[in-house]
Amino acid sequence: MSFLEISNLSKTYKGSEKACITDLNLTLDKGEILVFLGPSGCGKTTLLKMIAGLETPDSGSIVIDGESMDNIATEKRPIAMVFQKPYLFKNMTVFGNISFAPKIRGMFGSKEEMVSETQRYIDLVKLTGLEERISTQLSGGQEQRVSLARALILKPKLLLLDEPLSALDAGLRVEMRESIRSICKELGQTVIFVTHDQEEAVALADRIALLADGKIVQCARPSEFYNHPATKGVARFFGWKNVVPCIYESGIAKTDFGEFATGCSGSNDSDKVMVIRPEAFVKNETGKIRCEVVSTSFMGSRVDYTLSASGVTLYASMPVKTIHNPGDVFNADITEGGYWVVDNEPDPEPEMVKEKKTLKSLIKSMFRK
Repeated sequence: MSFLEISNLSKTYKGSEKACITDLNLTLDKGEILVFLGPSGCGKTTLLKMIAGLETPDSGSIVIDGESMDNIATEKRPIAMVFQKPYLFKNMTVFGNISFAPKIRGMFGSKEEMVSETQRYIDLVKLTGLEERISTQLSGGQEQRVSLARALILKPKLLLLDEPLSALDAGLRVEMRESIRSICKELGQTVIFVTHDQEEAVALADRIALLADGKIVQCARPSEFYNHPATKGVARFFGWKNVVPCIYESGIAKTDFGEFATGCSGSNDSDKVMVIRPEAFVKNETGKIRCEVVSTSFMGSRVDYTLSASGVTLYASMPVKTIHNPGDVFNADITEGGYWVVDNEPDPEPEMVKEKKTLKSLIKSMFRK
């Protein structure tokens, strides 16, 4: 049995015509870091809240370490949670914030144990020397480190993190995600991390569960999303910018600008697309793709091109050597592993967004009358 088992989980919010989570199944092994990834509104935070007991599923089951979570209150579940905002006690020191919850729960047998255990987690999150600093005197990154230590000291079976780095600046986010992965791996901590940031997910995860419209469209190691995306939507989300119609026969993808052997499995189909990573294009005098430059964007360490090949628009990202201008023509190849074939499933229709009645819009409507 897996450490976490989610079976046939569904959730529809009251007053909503559309389900937030639909018949979802998922497993997680002990010590694994799993990232829920997806755009806003895909259901990832709702899924996390149901695991935490903050939302009640309409149907399905959640089992943690062999124990059903049906009708188990949040505070009695073997979890700890770190939110986007740290929610520290403002009048307490770093030491006080971290030691408070386990002290209340009676987890320490003596004052000496309380001091040594608290100091251990302060050292673990690299806040040594800041033990007596009041929480209002901390930076954003330091606050989240306190929040992480406060959760870990409870020794939860499952640690849940709901976009804890989204309020930090870019440099601090990189530093914090590296710290979180390193600390959790050192402790053997089982983790579910929620984010909408692809780069963050890839840096943190052992596996990524990509959600769309309340369903998991692919759950795999990060490398699988870059090498073998499951759908056209997954490919686009992970930077496969080129989506080209093709005919797929006996492992050969036939496009308007050439034929390409693939390692894809599946039956012959005329309704497939070949997805190509922009960085997979390589200029080659004997290359079989004849490209005309439509536009050029100098990006410092690379040049982004919009190309036309036999009437097909392609997007390529190449190292800065010779910069081509619009109208230039060159030959190119696509490196092995830089393309893949998936079903040409329809793109989801965009949802209509209802206008919010803000104070400004209400005043405008009054004057219209």
